[in-house]
Amino acid sequence: MFKATVDPSSIAERFLAVLRAAVSSDPAQLSLLVPDQGYPSTFLKLTHNLAPPGKSFDRLEIRSAADNNPLALQPENRKVINATLKLMVTLAVPEVGVTEVALHGILCAINLDKDWIEVSVDGTSHHISGLAEAFDDVIGPVVNRRVTVRVRLGPAQVSRFDDIELDE
Repeated sequence: MFKATVDPSSIAERFLAVLRAAVSSDPAQLSLLVPDQGYPSTFLKLTHNLAPPGKSFDRLEIRSAADNNPLALQPENRKVINATLKLMVTLAVPEVGVTEVALHGILCAINLDKDWIEVSVDGTSHHISGLAEAFDDVIGPVVNRRVTVRVRLGPAQVSRFDDIELDE
């Protein structure tokens, strides 16, 4: 798999550099470290899920064995990442007739093979498709729990998935 010996400390340092860039308020930092345009939003979403929501705990420190400067993830980092993700979507070409909506309810059904989830909001089920970039290890653990799902509501009231977050 690897052509040369890989130094574990360099992997850890690169991982921490990506996390630091993800929680910075400058999206260009992450783009410099992750030049493939398909991945920055993925790293942002994964880092968002690492940052504590603040209800069960409010600080997560990550450090490498050789690093004297740990990265502390806090609830404020989630807000910064949300703003960065929103900026990335805003900078993309806007879709005509599409509205962004946040649904607060229970994630009651999931089918990653068929690319959809269902969220029950006040007894009404909402079918949401387009999970292409969603990870089963992010969505799976929140089944039957309160979540906030951000969707794009398009023509004919079709809901397309943007993001999901556990409500704690």
